[in-house]
Parts: sequence; structure tokens; C-alpha cells
Amino acid sequence: ASHETTGGATPAAPGDWLILADRTGVGSQLAERLVARGDRAHLAYAGEAIERVLGGIVSLRGVVHLWSLDAAPIAKTSADDLDADQMRGSGAVLEALHLLLQRSETAPVWIATRRGQVVGSDQHGDRSLAPEQTPIWGLGRVIALEHPQLWGGLVDLDTDDPIDAADCLLREIGNQDDEDQVAWRDGARYVPRLTPATRSFDGEPPVLHADGAYLITGGVGGLGLKVARWLAEHGAGHLVLTTRRRWTESPETSEARETAAAIAAIEALGAKVHVATADVAEVDQMTRLVASFGSELPRLRGVVHAATANQSTLLRDMTVAELMDMLRAKVRGTWVLDRLTADVDLDFFVLFSSTTGLLRSSAVGHYAAPDVFLDAMAHDRRRRGLPAVSIVWGEWDQMRVGVGAEDHRRQFDHAGPRPMPSDRALALFGRLLRSPVTQPVVVSADWSTLKSVYEVRRS
Repeated sequence: ASHETTGGATPAAPGDWLILADRTGVGSQLAERLVARGDRAHLAYAGEAIERVLGGIVSLRGVVHLWSLDAAPIAKTSADDLDADQMRGSGAVLEALHLLLQRSETAPVWIATRRGQVVGSDQHGDRSLAPEQTPIWGLGRVIALEHPQLWGGLVDLDTDDPIDAADCLLREIGNQDDEDQVAWRDGARYVPRLTPATRSFDGEPPVLHADGAYLITGGVGGLGLKVARWLAEHGAGHLVLTTRRRWTESPETSEARETAAAIAAIEALGAKVHVATADVAEVDQMTRLVASFGSELPRLRGVVHAATANQSTLLRDMTVAELMDMLRAKVRGTWVLDRLTADVDLDFFVLFSSTTGLLRSSAVGHYAAPDVFLDAMAHDRRRRGLPAVSIVWGEWDQMRVGVGAEDHRRQFDHAGPRPMPSDRALALFGRLLRSPVTQPVVVSADWSTLKSVYEVRRS
């Protein structure tokens, strides 16, 4: 939900600005305005070495990232182009962050997108949306928490006019209020706010079909198996669980034996479980799998994109390659699922997002970035008349096991969120499969603790 506000602007202190400039002209127009008020502007375009340009700056006053404005529209992009756009977006911001930390800088980083956020009446309108630009919002929210001394803010632009966009950015850079996440629409300034759920939060529960198939990505993981069992308990006849690892009917490790036992328990409920070795981010593999529905497998009735992992990494320690690997799995994977099922008459299309991308959580920037993309894709699908809901989950108790679980637990406990019992979360999952709310947030938290962590530097 969004709240309209207004705020005054004051000129920024003079100095050097690094502008990672777009090719639509916003960066060059912003540079002209900074120079006109006495600053010095240094422009770097995608493909140029950020380190080289930054090396020539002595007195840095700020960094403005605009490369995401050049991203290809989601409806016209390819999987590989989408990957490249994420490298120029979140990848470039992480690289710049590392360089600033090496220099012990305290200059604020500003990040701009164009129509990447859904605000006000946009939620039900026909205004275009740019999901491909959104992961950088999740990353920015984590920078704000982990490195507040380097944080400026996130600005979502509305106009295609580079002059108007540059004027808007200059106002935000000089704004002295505490809002660091802003979207402009038709001259109005919006900021994000959570609002309490109402009865309209829930949708009519879908009828699960014994003769239908339901696809669960990350299906042999802890969350995936719990979702699969819930679907089987409520009438789903065929469950297709994807895994990137080679699956065998004769597991050798204790973990694999536990997975096999969980699958056997699901089948004892009457459902047939198919384990498919497929990477959700690989177009060819997923094309073959989706094509099998209605032939070797029953008709596809629903999709749950539940792939997740437990690993905590601070941004200062995270490599660009690690970030790109997670973006590939969730951003590209979601794009693949959307493309391959756009013409399929689905009862539901559920994306498992998380509060890491919405509420900021330390050491999970590689999850926060793609989760924001999932949220935006759900809105984009709704605009196209397709079913979609992105459930922004808080922590499940299931997340307390596995690799990195102890670090994960400590990070979350200090931040305020509390683990939800899986049975409670699954009951809510069933109520939200067809929720009229595109992006419901489900979290258990110590709100006073969360608030104090969230507001380290801003009210």
C-alpha cells in the first residue's frame, strides 16, 4: 500500500558526483543540473569500468545509479537479456558498494528506476510496469540497513522525459525528510506503508483436482515438501516436484532418504508424486517439462514457485557472482515459468516471496533482490489478466533447519521476526492461493524490536 506525502527540497552540498548514467538522457540532464549549481559530475555508462571513473574522484558527494533505466521491457526481453540487465542493475550496485567501502567513503548512493513500483490507483490500472528493474529495490533496502552511512534512497520515476526525470531526482537528492523509498506519479509523491489485512485478504479456496497436476519448484526442499503434502491432503491428484539435483529412487544419503520418506508419506495420502530433475531457470529443460503436461502427465492446474535456501551473507562479503546466481534462479526462473504458462488456464500461480525484500533484513541481500521481482511479476501477471499472487512470507519454523540455519536464526531473532509454525503458515497459504490481494504480507514479529532495527538511521 502507498501513502501520498509532500516534502521540501534544499540544495545538496557541492562536490563530486558519480553518475552511472542511462542512455535515455536522464543521467546527462542530471549532470548538467549538478554542474549548474557548482558541483562536478562524472558520468559512466554501462560497460565502462566503475573503478576507473571513481578513481579520478577525490571528494565524492554521492553516487546515482541509473543503468536500470536501460533495461529491456519484460514483455520484449529474453532470458539472457534479463540476466544481463540484472548485472547492470543489482550487480553494478554491489560492485560500486564494494569500491566505496574500500575507499571508506560516506557518500550516499541513490538508485532510480522507472515505473518499477505499484502505487495508489496503479494497482488496478493499465499503467505499464517494469518488473525487470525492481530487484535493485530489494538490494537497496538491505544497503540501507547494513551500510546506512552510504545510503541515499530509492526513487521510482514516472516520466519518460529526461528533463523532468532529472528535475525529480535533483529534488529527491536535496530532500531532507526521512523517506528513502519514493515513487512519483503524475506529480504526486508516494511512500510505502504496510496496512492491516481485512477480510478481503482471503480469496475463495480453489478446488484441487484428483485428475490435475500441480507444479512445485524447489519441490524436494523442506518448504516444497510441506506445500506438496498440503496440496495432497486437500485433493491434488498429481504433484510434480522439481529439483536441480539428479533424483534417484534409491537415495544414498540420510537427507535423500528423509526426502524419499516424505514423498512416500505424501503418496500414502493418495497423490502421485513425480520428481523432475529440472532447473527452473533453464528454458529448454522447463519447456520440455511443461510440454509433458496434458500428455505424459495430467493437465497442469496450478504452479507454486517455492524454491528457497538458507544462507546468510553480508553485502560486504558477497561476491557479484553469488548475487547473480541467486538472481538467475529466482528472477530468470520466475520469468521462465511466466512465459511457459501464460497460455495455460491455471487455477493459481503462487510465488513464494519474503519479507527480506520488503522490510529489510541484514545478511540476505541476495534473497531480497529477487523477492522484489517476484512481487512485481505477480502485479504484472494480474494486469495481463492472469492468475498470480506473491505471498510475502515472514520466517517459517522450517527455515530453522539446514545449511546456515544457526546464522539465519541469529540474524532474524535480532531483527524482530519470529518463526511461524508450518501448519499455521500452510493454513494461510490455502486461504491466499487465490487472494484478491496481489501481494499479501504474512509475518509474525516482535514489532517493537523490528521497528528499532528498521529505523537505525531514519524514523
